Amino acid sequence: MPVSFLARVNQYMGSLFVPVATAFSLMSAPWLLLPFCFGCSQVRSRSGALIGLAATLGALFGYWAMTLSPIEGVHISQFPQDVFALIYTNARWLIAGLITGPVYGLLGQRWRTRRWWLSAVLAAGPVLLEPVTRVLNLEYGPPLAYVAEVTAGALVAAYFAVVAVRSAGRMMPSH
Repeated sequence: MPVSFLARVNQYMGSLFVPVATAFSLMSAPWLLLPFCFGCSQVRSRSGALIGLAATLGALFGYWAMTLSPIEGVHISQFPQDVFALIYTNARWLIAGLITGPVYGLLGQRWRTRRWWLSAVLAAGPVLLEPVTRVLNLEYGPPLAYVAEVTAGALVAAYFAVVAVRSAGRMMPSH
């Protein structure tokens, strides 16, 4: 599944011991774009929410599978007890995913079907603002990672603005 592959790549980046790669792997806001993008493929609200949930859970399980893999130094004999420990220590991320997956899937569906401006704000906003919140919480990392995330957020916001303007132009009555 491509979603779990992306999660495994993210997990691998964090194990490289390269500060910028580690900073990229610790970013959480871009994970919200995953269920959003999957939600954009749906025309019905319920389907958007469900596919957003499935994408988020697939990404989490892929990330956790990589965490418990031999690449991360985990021996296969420790697998059963490590699964329970991993789920216990990551329960907050699982709960967050159970909420944000369907919500962002629905936001993606609403963007596709209605060009709902709130969808655009809630998709681009966290990517733009996550570096700001990290600095305000005195969590300093490589500036390149923060600049990259803010740039990505600005590009996402610009995309939404261009699409919204084009959509509005098509909806205007011609004389």
